[in-house]
Amino acid sequence: MAFLHHAESHMSEFMNLRGNVGLIIDIAVEHALTAPHLLDQLLALSALHLSTQDTALASSFNRQATELQTRALGCFADAKEHISDTTYMPTFVFATLLGIHVLYETLQRDYGSLAGFVDGFVGYSRLHRGVRAVTETYWPKILQSNLKPLLYIPVLAQQVDSQPPGSETEQFKEFLAASPAVSASNNGCLPALSGIQWVLDIARQEPSRFDVGVNAVMAWPLCISEEYIEALRQHQPEALVVLAFYAATLHRYRQFWAFGTSGSSIVHMVANSIGSFWQDALSWPLQVLIES
Repeated sequence: MAFLHHAESHMSEFMNLRGNVGLIIDIAVEHALTAPHLLDQLLALSALHLSTQDTALASSFNRQATELQTRALGCFADAKEHISDTTYMPTFVFATLLGIHVLYETLQRDYGSLAGFVDGFVGYSRLHRGVRAVTETYWPKILQSNLKPLLYIPVLAQQVDSQPPGSETEQFKEFLAASPAVSASNNGCLPALSGIQWVLDIARQEPSRFDVGVNAVMAWPLCISEEYIEALRQHQPEALVVLAFYAATLHRYRQFWAFGTSGSSIVHMVANSIGSFWQDALSWPLQVLIES
């Protein structure tokens, strides 16, 4: 009950959403019998957030968060083959909560090396994208559901699509285009970099709203291609530089509990790992760290 109460009191904080986030709890409770994985994951994320608030009980809360998440994933494994008009909504909410949970674990874990972090991030990306893909067919219905007021990123994305993109990633795009040895067009790096610009442009639509920037940043791993993820797994340098751009956006919104100081750490790991040929390409991510 403590975790449910914490969710009722702090969900807008640990999901960084503006609006009636109580709708999410309502969906979880309503589907507690037919989709128990959603309620378990809601409680798991609540426990995880509590672990960052109470240092004395952090270890206990972390353990309970892991147990609840493990149980949720087990239940979801049985349910994902039977997504229907009556189950797509709890599945979508489950994917959203799971994504925040696993992203936090990925960003806050001490891997000790860039290679370790990349492996962790690749695993997170594939898990989140895989779970979210289950409901892709139902996306138009989700956008028209009672959660519509909370789904403001797609609305802002429409505004961005009608405007010229910003310039933050332009220098690196030109660098890639001028480097014949770079296979960026074939490994998903250019689209992934365009996705970073999309994040920045969405945040620029509502510069005073911290929640918009945070949710745009969290959307990026869902937009990248499997080709980019594989290039990142192989530590192709252009893919690592794109990751540094993403890390710079994490740093801009480091006050969000799930991001913390991870962004600056990732940028520095990439900068210290790639060769001098790529250092100029890192000028914008490094500048973000200086400005902040």
